[in-house]
Formats: sequence, structure tokens, C-alpha cells
Amino acid sequence: MKSNQVFGKFNGSVLLDDGTRIEVKEMPAFAEKVYNCW
Repeated sequence: MKSNQVFGKFNGSVLLDDGTRIEVKEMPAFAEKVYNCW
């Protein structure tokens, strides 16, 4: 098993399907990449 995790805060914007843009500032979040082989 191999796992990489990153924790921090996201800044930027999200564009919705209807064209609405939502600003994101200092949103706590994480991202991970995991490879499992059973």
C-alpha cells in the first residue's frame, strides 16, 4: 500500500454548471493519492 496525503487550505474559485462562480478563501481541506494492492 502506498499513500500520500496533503493537508492545508484551499483558495480560488469554483465555476458551477449554470455559470455561477463561488469564491473559496482559506477553506480547510485535504487531498490524497492511494494505491492499494490486495
